[in-house]
Amino acid sequence: MKKIGLLGIILPLIATTAQADDKLALTQAYHAVIEDYVAPASVEDLAIPALQALNKMDNRIRIANDGEKISLYGNARLLKTLRKPTNPNDVIAWLNITDTLVNTAKKASKTLEVKDFEIVDTILMYGIKNFDADSSYYPDLELSTQPKTEFKPQRAYYDRLLEDDVLYIRLGAINQYTAQNVEESLKKYSQAKGLIIDVRGNPGGVLEEAVKVAGLFLDGGIVASAQGKEGSAVEYYNAPSGDIWQDKPIVVLIDGQTASSAEVLAVALQEQSRGTVIGTNSFGKGTIQKLITLDNNSRLALTNGFIYTPSGNKLAGRGVMPDICTSGELESRNPENILAKNKNMTFCPKEDRETKSQDINVAKAYLQKHTKKGLN
Repeated sequence: MKKIGLLGIILPLIATTAQADDKLALTQAYHAVIEDYVAPASVEDLAIPALQALNKMDNRIRIANDGEKISLYGNARLLKTLRKPTNPNDVIAWLNITDTLVNTAKKASKTLEVKDFEIVDTILMYGIKNFDADSSYYPDLELSTQPKTEFKPQRAYYDRLLEDDVLYIRLGAINQYTAQNVEESLKKYSQAKGLIIDVRGNPGGVLEEAVKVAGLFLDGGIVASAQGKEGSAVEYYNAPSGDIWQDKPIVVLIDGQTASSAEVLAVALQEQSRGTVIGTNSFGKGTIQKLITLDNNSRLALTNGFIYTPSGNKLAGRGVMPDICTSGELESRNPENILAKNKNMTFCPKEDRETKSQDINVAKAYLQKHTKKGLN
């Protein structure tokens, strides 16, 4: 991060009521966009939507992007027009513009004047979200996780042996113990003839652990790859040789909330023809974020890489298409009928099916058909 000499330049730029660390945080964010964002982006790409977020604090304040100029309106009246810098990556120039427009807006808005301590947090939070769905600004490290509206008990790992010798493994999240837990379950229930891995509702977690889990069932090959900015080196995640499940059939359950590294696990087994995916189209969060702690005790999660499937498809925005779609299926429907209808489907709407037992029934029916000696 380029900070040399910046403090002396920045301190006069923004009103003295703002904290010095907020000023540095804004500078750090501007530099991060240039240096770290996965796609080509400029300071202007952040500064304009960030300033437009002043409207979120007072709807009478509006920032207009007028070609070579940027204008501030208050109560539908023009308050200030400034010419944009020739270089869209001129950090100091954009800090000057930010300073001028924020201070002018504060003079015209009692709300902004009273809540001036919230301005930097607000404009960065909304400005960063303009880039992509996964980049975020968290105003305080203690508030970095979104509070849940209601308590929802969920184990990160659970296993049990179902009837017909089917091993069921539920992954509520993917953490540093996941691969070890899965391997222990496979050894404990080695008599099982089929396996269901349930990652419905799984938001993901540690990418390397998802790679390790997939590697338990693959005899070598690519599990996933990742790449940053165009032209940067591709990083490959490969499976070791040896399938400890000895080629026994696998079903992976996914839904519209299956995301990130959980998607990596599902699609790796699918594309390597090692597992059948049942459920709905997944979330499609195939990105990697760089976490940057800023000087105002906030942090910036900025997308700096994309994840690709073994065949080279981008996960972001697409997700995983199941082999067998259960979207909209009722609990009362015969699983055999669901299996029969799934022929060359190209569309399966996202749905939250984490609690649906029908998906497990469909998985069991599939395994019954695809086990050499049957499950009985």
